[in-house]
Amino acid sequence: MFRAAEFESPSPEPRLKRAASPKRVESEVEPVATPAVEAPPVDKAATIEPVAEVPKPVLPPGEGIGGAQHQATQKRIKEAAEKLGFLAVIEKQIPNGSVDLWLQRDGFSVACEISVTTTIDHEFRNVRKCLEVDFAKVAVISSKSPRLEQIREAVLAALGPDAGARVGYYTPDDFIAWLNSLPAITTVPVSNEPTVTMRRGRKVTRKASSLTPEERKQKEAERIALIAEVMGSQRAS
Repeated sequence: MFRAAEFESPSPEPRLKRAASPKRVESEVEPVATPAVEAPPVDKAATIEPVAEVPKPVLPPGEGIGGAQHQATQKRIKEAAEKLGFLAVIEKQIPNGSVDLWLQRDGFSVACEISVTTTIDHEFRNVRKCLEVDFAKVAVISSKSPRLEQIREAVLAALGPDAGARVGYYTPDDFIAWLNSLPAITTVPVSNEPTVTMRRGRKVTRKASSLTPEERKQKEAERIALIAEVMGSQRAS
């Protein structure tokens, strides 16, 4: 007979126990409160107030509106023209703007535009403005001869030779020389009062003849024609 011990099933191998995973220890971190930053007090006395616009300086009469060189040229030509009997006005107002310098003598008027740093297009508009007012002569004055030539070409190209014939281009020295070359015409005031002179110890009374408005206009036209003739002969030469 077999022994019962011989038929006993072998005992199972012992299972290895897994090591228990350590429990997570959650550290409780208390939130750190950020201290509130207080804004510094505003000093009302130190607040910046808006800067008021500085008004443009008001130039004294006769000083012009350009730069120093522009004003110096205006003043120089004005003084030279006044010595020749011209009435001279700086920044003369006209219906469509103003003229740098306006000269007038014996019914003959000259509009002077002085160019220093402005563009050729700007000076062309100045010339056209003066021609629209029908000045007898428009003088473009600049110390730079190439600039004068550029303005002349622009005027001739846009306005044609007829309008261009009324425009002259000068340096300041040349323009003053041109003024000196004009015939000095003096207007004798008309008076109806008799004049008394002494001749050989005796009083001689003469009554001046008065001119009618038509005669005065004719005399004025003759003066202007004479000046235009002188100008034409200068251009031809």
